[in-house]
Amino acid sequence: VGVLRARSIMTSIDRLPKENDVYSVAPVGLAIRLSDSGQVSQVTKNGVELGMKHWKPDTAITSSDVVYLAPSDISMKDTIEICHESGNPVLLLEEEVCAGIVGNEEIYRAILHKREHTNSA
Repeated sequence: VGVLRARSIMTSIDRLPKENDVYSVAPVGLAIRLSDSGQVSQVTKNGVELGMKHWKPDTAITSSDVVYLAPSDISMKDTIEICHESGNPVLLLEEEVCAGIVGNEEIYRAILHKREHTNSA
């Protein structure tokens, strides 16, 4: 987990359903609006606007009303901690542009895939 990077398991932003310039992460009720340049401009969860905070290694994860923006090369360990503590997926950035998302679904899918691969070897 310490050597894997979030970009390796993220769901790319262009793979999310999009309606009226809003990307939807239906399982968790998240809606992501991007600016024309691809930067995250607004995030809501079940219709309630969330704050946005750029993650840094010393960031204390304290609130479920904040979505964290992190570089796509963030470690899986840090990504899992953010998801667990905040209860929200992490939005991954590449050069300040939203590249994708990692939440519990992506984490579980990666773990199960690895486990399936290990069992078949």
